[in-house]
Amino acid sequence: MRILRILFILTAFTWGIVAQSQPASHTNNEWPHAQQPESARGIANAVLPIPQTIQIISGIHNDIADKKHDESEPRRFSCQWWLNWVYKFIDDPIVLFTFVLAISTIFLWRDTRGLRLMANQQSTDMKESLNIAKAAADTAKRTVDAMEATAELQLRAYVFVEADAIRSVEDGKIPASTTLIKNTGLTPAYDVKHWGGISIVKNGDEPPDFSDAENEFEGPVQIAPNGELIVNNIYDKKLTESDIKNLKSKECVIYVYGRITYTDIFNKPHWTTYRTTQDGDVRSPIGGHFLTICERGNSCDRE
Repeated sequence: MRILRILFILTAFTWGIVAQSQPASHTNNEWPHAQQPESARGIANAVLPIPQTIQIISGIHNDIADKKHDESEPRRFSCQWWLNWVYKFIDDPIVLFTFVLAISTIFLWRDTRGLRLMANQQSTDMKESLNIAKAAADTAKRTVDAMEATAELQLRAYVFVEADAIRSVEDGKIPASTTLIKNTGLTPAYDVKHWGGISIVKNGDEPPDFSDAENEFEGPVQIAPNGELIVNNIYDKKLTESDIKNLKSKECVIYVYGRITYTDIFNKPHWTTYRTTQDGDVRSPIGGHFLTICERGNSCDRE
């Protein structure tokens, strides 16, 4: 607004100066003939042709009128000067129209500039709003994804080994294990399969991995929530007296191991591996002696 006021004052001031600088028009009737100098009357009485005499008298008259007009011009920026400026400004319709047009243009420019600034601000606010909305939508999507993942983890099936025991670890008999598998999840486990085996290795040697599992459970089955399934692993030969002696002296170790695969209600595959060994003669309610979980070889997927 301060800039607009300055422009308005400068424009008005400039137009006033232009109006004041215009020469005033005078006619021969503005000055009485009685006020003409003696030189003009003398020249008029001279014997000259009438047209030339009129031209000379008119020129002298105009020069004298301009001189008196200059002498009567008020001092610049005085009160009379400002009054003359106002009168001339009002009397001249072109100057007045130009002045009104200039003021209207200035206000139009100001309003247009304000609209442009407002539009830019609205555009900036809209972009910020869109960014905030996008961030909120992304957060909501991540929240929904996390809730879905949490729901799946809570509702999916979890199949683990509940208990494992071995029997017939005697001279001339074939050892066999009984493994109790249980679904501890809230939904059924589908397409459950089991591969397992029994191995006797020297103490300190690497225990068997799950690629050695040979006995596949017949056909895939389903296990309901909190349901159980019993599978058996059988050694491939009878034990000898030397085998029994090595097991009792801890020179050899007997391992029972296996791998379980299944699919949950969300059609995602899962797996569980287990490895146990005999360490004592504690009787198991499922038959035989309890097997102890090994430090390695017991794992499952984490999805």
